[in-house]
Amino acid sequence: MPIIISHKNKYICTYIPKSACTTIRCVLANIEGIEFVPNWTVKDKKHIKTKFNFLRGSKQIERYEDYKYFTFVRNPWDRLVSCYFDKIIFVREVKNNKWVKNGMYKEFNKYKPKVPFNEMEFKDFVEFVISVPDNRCDIHFKPQHMFINMERLDFLGKVERLSLDMKLLFPDINLSDIPKLWSKPHKNYTCYYDDNLKKMVKQKYQKDIELFNYSFPSK
Repeated sequence: MPIIISHKNKYICTYIPKSACTTIRCVLANIEGIEFVPNWTVKDKKHIKTKFNFLRGSKQIERYEDYKYFTFVRNPWDRLVSCYFDKIIFVREVKNNKWVKNGMYKEFNKYKPKVPFNEMEFKDFVEFVISVPDNRCDIHFKPQHMFINMERLDFLGKVERLSLDMKLLFPDINLSDIPKLWSKPHKNYTCYYDDNLKKMVKQKYQKDIELFNYSFPSK
């Protein structure tokens, strides 16, 4: 994943897919004074992106010792539900384009699941995800710690307290400028799990759960 660097404000941000990355990039664009361009924006048949400065590779972070390096993480059970609705359910109704074909997210074409993506229920999706080795995971369900240079990290924010943590990072930020998460509507993530699915996700994302102190809420 690209890593945003701001020489003007001296920070580096690794943004993690399905962990409020769109909202975070919108906020950072506001801080940088540049136009924010949402994902999947095409103009004159060209894919347009927000004009951030980027580092390529987490090792380059070491070059900027006086820059604050931060990221945001999300409860793994919640993140996987978000991924399912965004990349499985939502795309079924999207017309064919650069990212979607015949109701399926194109980046998933490299996989051969038992149940086709355009027919998957959440249970099927969880079973598919846990079958994929970490080093072959798509960025939208890859374990979050794999994106982060943990030894260099200065600040770990959480999606669950996004406004508070953004305020800690940027005290002068106007909290009213932070948009609502642009996620696809669905019920609270806990509604989609039975005991077996909870255990499967816990096994898959054990390191994230331990590193970032997450748990599945008790009833």
